[in-house]
Amino acid sequence: MRVALWRSTGHMRRIKFEFVGKYMRQLYRDVQIQGGIVGASAGLAIVIACLGLFALAAFTAERRTKEIGVHKAMGASRFDVVRLLLWQFTKPVLWANLVAGPLAYLASAQWLNGFAYRVSLPPWLFLFASVVAVLTAWASVASKAWQAASAQPATALQCE
Repeated sequence: MRVALWRSTGHMRRIKFEFVGKYMRQLYRDVQIQGGIVGASAGLAIVIACLGLFALAAFTAERRTKEIGVHKAMGASRFDVVRLLLWQFTKPVLWANLVAGPLAYLASAQWLNGFAYRVSLPPWLFLFASVVAVLTAWASVASKAWQAASAQPATALQCE
């Protein structure tokens, strides 16, 4: 019955039936591929950044061995030394987030303007990203900072 009704409109080719969900997936397939590529690239960038932070923490702990030894000899606890080293790496991450937040907002808003239905970009999302960045930096630096803080002050002062 549908075929006869379709042919009565003057079309001789068959009707192509398709589910709307399948059609919508095909429309946004390039966006899904782009999302996968961006996600993989971001993950690789985070791994490289964490390795760089770990190496920088190792270098800083080695360079500041005598200073850490003096702090410990003067009565500083391990947590005080760890806090000192973590704060040194927190400041650049916070500055980077201060610069990257508005740029990410502008880029995301521009990208979202290409869609018919848009979602809002709440400020807490960027604040959450900053907190995750700081926690990631702390996680990559904390083990080296704890190792430097656990060293004996006598051996640290004996170095030079």
